[in-house]
Amino acid sequence: MWLYWLLFLPLTYSLIDASRDDRYLEHESKEFDDFFFDFKDQLSILKNETIVLMKLYNQSIIQTYNTSDVRDSYQYRSTNVTSLAARDTNPTLDPAVRDHLHKVYRHLLIMIATAGAGVASISLGLAPVAPLLISLLFLLSAIGFSFTSHKLVFSLSTAFFSGLMVGILTLAPAILAAIPLALAGTAAIFLTFTVTALIAPSDAFLKWGGTLASVLLATILVSLFSIFFPVLVTSAFGTAITWISLVLFSVFVGYDTQKMIEKAKFGFTDYISDAYSLFLDFFNILMQIMDLIARGRKKD
Repeated sequence: MWLYWLLFLPLTYSLIDASRDDRYLEHESKEFDDFFFDFKDQLSILKNETIVLMKLYNQSIIQTYNTSDVRDSYQYRSTNVTSLAARDTNPTLDPAVRDHLHKVYRHLLIMIATAGAGVASISLGLAPVAPLLISLLFLLSAIGFSFTSHKLVFSLSTAFFSGLMVGILTLAPAILAAIPLALAGTAAIFLTFTVTALIAPSDAFLKWGGTLASVLLATILVSLFSIFFPVLVTSAFGTAITWISLVLFSVFVGYDTQKMIEKAKFGFTDYISDAYSLFLDFFNILMQIMDLIARGRKKD
């Protein structure tokens, strides 16, 4: 009998100990659950506070950017780089931008006058008629403009040699008679796309930059390919390429105009380079119109 109780006591103690451990675990589990729910409540409160703080921060940033002192500072213009879709669509230009545009178009008129002097030199017999040499000099001037700091000299030399290239074309009586029409068409297209770019939203033409570059590269490759197959130049395919090039360089007028405005807003005011880009657009439009006129005269 005593042996039975001796064997029963350890079992009873184990049951009591197990019961105590179970109550302890229940107590600890309850404390853990309380802690866990308290932690979730704290996280929820922290989340709400974070949302409120972020809203207040965004409002403060917007109010700060809307102040005239920050908006007119150079640091704000250089660091506030936003996407094209978020840019200001207000056509009103800053005085600094307007002053830059005056310089650009003034130099552009000087370059056009220099090109006119080149045309007159050919017409009056003051310059040698050597198309290959003139094309080479034109290319060297363009390279010199890109890789040297003497931009003024090379911009005017490029304009003069481009005038010589146009002058060579005017030696044909049919082309010479069409020069006033070609110049009027070029001026009308240039002014139309310039005014459109000035009054349109600031990203209306800029968002087409990639497409314009792709089409330009394609037309250059086709032009190089036509050297080995001259029949393509005189066919309907050549006429289509000329029309595509005319539309391309017309749109480039708007693109280059908005690009120089955006650059001027950020303090980049290289008016000679901007005028150079616009002159190349003007020159290419004129060449395409003269090409179309020449094709029309040949058909007649």
